[in-house]
Parts: sequence; C-alpha cells; structure tokens
Amino acid sequence: MTKRQPERVQPLGAGELSYLTMHRQHLLAPAPLSPIELTQHLVGLQAQNPWSWYAGFFRRIDGVHPEAVSSHLEDRSLVRMSAMRATIHLMTPEDAATLRSHTQIVHQRTMKSSFGRDLKDVSVDDVTVRAQALLEERPYTLKELGVALGRKWPETRPSSLAMVARFMLPLVQVPPRGQWGQSGPVAYTTLDTWVGQRIEPRHSIEEVILRYLVAFGPATIMDFQIWSGLTKCKPHFENLEEGIVQLQSDRGQTLYDLNAIERPTPQTGEALPVRFLYDYDNLLLAYKDRSRFITPAYSEMQRMLDGTTLQAILVNGKTVGMWAHKKGRQSSLLEARLCEHLSRNDLDAVENEAHEFVKWLEPDINSDVRIHCAQP
Repeated sequence: MTKRQPERVQPLGAGELSYLTMHRQHLLAPAPLSPIELTQHLVGLQAQNPWSWYAGFFRRIDGVHPEAVSSHLEDRSLVRMSAMRATIHLMTPEDAATLRSHTQIVHQRTMKSSFGRDLKDVSVDDVTVRAQALLEERPYTLKELGVALGRKWPETRPSSLAMVARFMLPLVQVPPRGQWGQSGPVAYTTLDTWVGQRIEPRHSIEEVILRYLVAFGPATIMDFQIWSGLTKCKPHFENLEEGIVQLQSDRGQTLYDLNAIERPTPQTGEALPVRFLYDYDNLLLAYKDRSRFITPAYSEMQRMLDGTTLQAILVNGKTVGMWAHKKGRQSSLLEARLCEHLSRNDLDAVENEAHEFVKWLEPDINSDVRIHCAQP
C-alpha cells in the first residue's frame, strides 16, 4: 500500500520562522501558564547551570518570580535530572521518567565513549545495582558514591564507578542545589526515591516528537535529533505522517509541523520584542541549523571567547550580543555587549528590557545597566 505523501505547503522565510518559533516558545507575549505548565510545554528547560535557567521564565510567564519557581524544586513537583543530550534539564517527575527512558541510549553511548576503557574490567550491571541500593538509602555526591563503590571494585577508578550511576540511573540533583539564592553540593538520589513512588514512562517517542514540534516547530528531523541526542528518527516521523505536514525553509530544508496547529505570521513591519536568553536556553540549542536565530557575528563572538556558551540578546528574532549579570552585596549590574550595530530605537529597547530584567533578577537591591555597543 502506497503511503500518503504529506501536503507540501508554501516555503517559510527566515523572518517567519523566527517569529513562529518565538510564538511557540511564548517569547512574543507571556503565557497564562503556571511554572509547571510552562515546563511541560517546553518539554523541559535545560538546567545545566544550577541557577541561570530561572531567566527562562522571565517574559514567558507574566508575574512569576524566581522564588515561586524555586518552591517547586522544594516540593518535588519539578526536578533537575539528566535527559536530552545526557544533560541536566528541569522537568516534571512524569516527564523526567518518560524523557529519560527514551534518552537512556544516549546516556549509555556517552558513558561508553567517555569511560568505557576504565570500566572494561567490571560488570556495569553489577555496579548499577549496587549504586542504586546506595542511592535509595540517602543522597550521595559523585565523589562519595565513587568511594563507596570503590570498596567493592578497588581496581577501578572511583570517579568512573560513580559515572555508571550518573549514566545508567535516573538521578535527581537534590535541593538545595539549584534553588534560587541557595547553594549546596551536587548530590543525587533516584527519581523514584525522591518523589516517593514508582513513576512509569507515559509517552511514546512519537508523542515526544509531537510535543517537541508544538514547542520548537516547525523543525527538521535533524533538529529533533540534535535536541534529543537520538539518532535514526526518520521512521518515527513517518509513523506520524497522518498528523503532520511538511513545509520548506528558504534554505530548501524540509520542516515538519503539526497539521492542525496554528501558524500565525507577523504583520508587515512588526518588530519582535527584545529578549534576554540564558546560557543554555533550548531556543538556541534545539536545532541543527541555528541560523533561525544565531547570526555570524554572534558565532564569531562566541568563537573569540573560546566557544564559551553565551547568554544571548535577541532583537527582532536575531542574536545581537551577549549579557552577564553581576551581583554584589548592595548592587546588581546587568552588562550587555553587542556584536551588531543597532538603530537608536532598537538600542533603547535593549536598554529598557535590560532594566526590567535586572530588577526581576534582584528586586530588593540597587540595579544598573551597562551597554557596550559594537565596534565600527
């Protein structure tokens, strides 16, 4: 039986694609969602850095404050755990179980490539079982866990033994690590132990793809693979052909999207709002072709900083520079460094947004903004 070919739609220009993606990400206007609902919509927020991800809620939700988001880590309705790309994400416990189950192969691949030589003389399954038993008793740092496992496998490097747990088990980084304004060791326990119940994966990989497209689409198959860390996903997209439609970028790429989802277009002359993105915002990491947002000048700025992951400033849907926040005892400074030349109106918009953002970050102390314009 011949498969139905999805309907081919008119090409999407670069500006339309930026606009549509920001709309899906709730970066054009705040969404009437709770922090938990937004986290679900975004299929998790990368939270590799323990605190910078809080900025991902600014402008995506109206009226939310970091302390309110942080409270969900404490009450365990949100967790920080490794999932997509084998990196730490903020997720609901239910999503954590599903997303980790689908990306377990990514974790195992990473463990093998990074620590396979150290682990060649031990049974990974045996180490995993022992590590799970320990972690279900109490949280451990990786150093503590390596020492404990080393008592049974003294010939293997303790740090590599600990990494078996890191990559083979769904481990939550327990608070106070990651809570707003607090600090603590990077300590782990298992997801089920942390939430107090066994959580089974709820969504198929096809359902995860649909959720990805809702938040990040339209996107290519390779975009999904870059976001997730998975490979060979084309058959999963083909299984969804009745519910998705193909579009085409102005670069000739085949983009997939939900057939029934809204795809608004910008009004003529409409300027997209200025947005400050944190260092691991998935908006910049979830695509193979990142040109829908990232400019050559921004890439060069990143290269000059030895590939450091920057915190981006978007103007009209394109990266125009980076920002950094410095907090003292009685002062809070947001410093912006531009790599593109801006009009006076755009520069004013960046400055206004910077003032609002720094007050959101630290509302109770004096704040200031410093902007360094691009060199001629």
